Formats: sequence, C-alpha cells, structure tokens
Amino acid sequence: MHKKLITIGLSIGLATAAHAAVIIDEDFESYTNGDGLQTITDWSVATSPAAGLYTIAGGAISLDTGTAQRNYHAVNSNGFAMSSGDVAILSVEFRYTHTSGGDITTNFNKEAFGLLVSSTPNTTGGTVAKFTMTNRGGAIGTRLPISPWIEGWVPHTSVGVDTTAGGTSDWVRLVLTLTDNGTDIQAQGAVYNVGNNQLIYTGTAYSTGISSGSTIYAGLTTGYNDVGDVSIESFSKFSEVEFDNLQFESIDNAEVSLLIFK
Repeated sequence: MHKKLITIGLSIGLATAAHAAVIIDEDFESYTNGDGLQTITDWSVATSPAAGLYTIAGGAISLDTGTAQRNYHAVNSNGFAMSSGDVAILSVEFRYTHTSGGDITTNFNKEAFGLLVSSTPNTTGGTVAKFTMTNRGGAIGTRLPISPWIEGWVPHTSVGVDTTAGGTSDWVRLVLTLTDNGTDIQAQGAVYNVGNNQLIYTGTAYSTGISSGSTIYAGLTTGYNDVGDVSIESFSKFSEVEFDNLQFESIDNAEVSLLIFK
C-alpha cells in the first residue's frame, strides 16, 4: 500500500551487500475489509475482547483504541532462530488519528501502540520486549524499558496533525534492529518519516531480556501503562491507529545496516 523499507547490510570497508532472509513481508492487501487479524493464518491474537480489535481496513490493520486496553498483543507465528552475531530487522508503518480538543493534559508518556518481539509465537507466556509510541502532549515519542525511559519529541504538527481540530497523521515507520550478542538479544529502535524518507530519530539500545540463541517472533501491541484497565483512546486521545507493511528480516554477515526506502 505504501513505500516499503528495504534493509541492506553493508560490510565495513567492502560495501558488500549481505544476504537476507525474509521472515514476514505483509502488506495486508489480500484480505477482506472487516476481517479480524485472528482469522488470518499465522496470527495469534489475545482472547476476547482483544480478538476483534485488530481488523483489516483498506489494506491495513486498524486498531480500535476506543476498546483496546493495555497488553493487547498480536503475534505472528513465523519466527527466526537467532544465534550469536545474528541481526534481524523488524519494521512497520503506522498512522494515528488524534481526537479534537487540543493536546492531552494528563497521563503523558504512557505506552499506546507499537511493535513487540516475543520468545513465543502466542500472546501468553514467554518474554516480550516492546518498542512503543506514546503521546507526550504536544508531540509523540517512544517509550523505553531503560533510562532515559522516554525518547523523541516529534510535534504532532510535523506529521500533519492539528490536535485542536483533530485529524489523521502522515505515515511513520518504526524500525527495530535486533542483535544477538552471545548473551542476550539487544534491540535498538528508530523512527522514520515515510513521506520524505527521513530518519526522525534513533533510540537508545536496550536488552530484550531474551537469551542468545532463542527463536523470536514479531508482533503488534498496545504496550503496558499504569493508568489502569481503560481504553487507549481515553488517556492518549488516539482514536484509531492503522498499521501497514509489516516486515521482519534476518541479516547475515552485516556489520552495518543501511535502511533505505524505494
């Protein structure tokens, strides 16, 4: 539906393209509007009511944030067995709709939606690591499990949203680079503007808590917040989130990863 991110590994000094194995390359174009993600092969979605909250709409996934609450995961069953030195890239495009009435004034920086990596191909058990977006009031940013905890300051206006009038953002891409360092699997996120192909910011690296040599699985999540069992929309003013072009790719022999659009 939109421009796809192509991951190319370059060996330092040699500029030699690395070999890549595509694990997931999903544009959601082949499904019927209204289909729940849980009805599509290879997806595991949390039990009711979460099962009906990720649905196909116009060749993308629509997340019903008016009903969805924290820890609503959707996990793809196509995994990649990591080993020391391996690198994998997980990415997805998203856009969000912000309700009218201006910036939020409470509950800043709470996880609302994003990517996850899991040690199991289902929504329960195992170890889960996330790279999630949060509403910072006048901007969006990402939530981390380590200091500095919150990163990025991307004004809503810079991605096409006037919070006073409300509206839908431009497409943005989340990219999560996963590296097996021989002890555990490290993650480092980045955020791109799809429209102009520009890097917005790169995040701090952190441990996923998943052991070296594990098989990892990709997915989507609403993340965790301490607001309580309330809808994502109620504290974030994100009335809808759409996801598109989910890609999960392993990179062999890549000392440097160059992320480009085509």
